[in-house]
Order: sequence, then structure tokens, then C-alpha cells
Amino acid sequence: MPAVTSVLRVVGRLRSPIMGGALAASVFVLFAPFQEARTTGLAVHYAGLSLLFAFLTAGELWHLTILWRDRRGDWRGVESISLRWRIVTELVPGVAALTILASGLRLILEGGHSLRMPWLFTLVVGFSFFLADGVFGYTSGVRTLHELAHGAAAGNSPATARHLIRGFGFNATLVAHYVSLPLLYLVGSRKPGNPLWAQPAIAWLEQALAPFCGRTAGVFTALAVVLVVSLVVAAARWQGARWRRPGSMLGR
Repeated sequence: MPAVTSVLRVVGRLRSPIMGGALAASVFVLFAPFQEARTTGLAVHYAGLSLLFAFLTAGELWHLTILWRDRRGDWRGVESISLRWRIVTELVPGVAALTILASGLRLILEGGHSLRMPWLFTLVVGFSFFLADGVFGYTSGVRTLHELAHGAAAGNSPATARHLIRGFGFNATLVAHYVSLPLLYLVGSRKPGNPLWAQPAIAWLEQALAPFCGRTAGVFTALAVVLVVSLVVAAARWQGARWRRPGSMLGR
């Protein structure tokens, strides 16, 4: 299977320049003096959402195909599909997430929005959760799936791969990511105005940032929420992985 190793090595080399280019483009979208900044920001935002939804749809199709091939015991087929899935996962969702984040922050800036708006707070928290879980849950799960399927296709016992493929956590993560994007889109388009429990904390944070950030306080508040939620999700995923290790109470 040296060809698989070579392919993954090439993907690893491509990932850094692709993400670097996406980061540079995101900074440009966030700070460039567009004449129609809101219109341009919306166009870039929808492009990022479309790219992410296309990736999640392809991932869900691969997911269903792998479930079917697992039932048939076709581990070469599972390995082949999981390799494609892993390659796309390494390259595409990061670009889409940076595009959505940068254009979303630009729209907050241009619209003078505040996270005290319940719909915007929901969008930022939801995006932050699935951004972090995409890195520490979705992506790591696809990597693990390919590695286990690769071993099963090479003649190793498929028990561990089958346990992952049929496990609740793995399948729930994939389905949750696929369903979440349309739901968050509905929140952004409908803009519900229900009471918000976090309004006092958000108001305090914006007031604290206002002397330093001026009209960009809403942007930095959104970035702070993204950072906090991402750290919480990362810590939860890390703790869950510790509990599932061999020798732990849940891993026995």
C-alpha cells in the first residue's frame, strides 16, 4: 500500500499552502475597502456556505456507502472510499470555514451588528461549536476510519473498524454536522428575536472592548465567543478521548 502513503504525503504538502492562501484571502475579505462591502461580503459568505454544504453532502453519501460496504464485508471498498473522504476532508472544510468566518465578521462590521441580537449569538455559537468539533471530531474520525479500514483491507482484523463504523458517536457526529448547517442557515435568514440569557455578559464584553476597538467591538466580541466555544469543545473532545483509552474506566 505504498501508493496510499504517497497520496497522503502529497495531501499533507498541499494542505499548508492551500490553508495559507485561504487565510490570506480571508484577511483580504475582512479588511479590503470594497465599494459594495455588504453585497461582496454576502456573496463570499454564501460561496463558503455552499462549499461547506457540498462537502458535507459528499461526506454523507460516502458515509452511507461505507455503512453498506461494511455490511457486505467489502473492506477494500471501504478503504478506497475512506481514502477519498479523508483527502477531501483534509483540504476542503478548512477553506470553507475560513471563508464563512471572515465574511461573517465583515458582515457584522458593515451592519454594525451586536451579539446581543439572539439570532446572531446563535449563529456565532453554533458556527464555533461545529468549527471546533469539525477539527477534533469529524476530521479526526475520518482519519481514524481510513487508518482502520486500511488495516482491515490489508488483512488485519476488521473488528475495530467495524466498531467505529457502527458506533453511535461516530455516526451521530456525521449526521449532526450535516443537519446543523441548514438549521443555522434558517436562523440567519429568519432572524428570530427570542430573549437571550447571555445578553448581560455580551453587553459587558462589548462595553469593555469599545474603548479599544471602537466600531469593531462587535467583531472582536464574536471572535472571543468563537475562541471560548472552540476551547470548550476541544477540551470536551480531549477528555472524551482520554476516557475511551484502554485502561480507563470507559475503555475497559
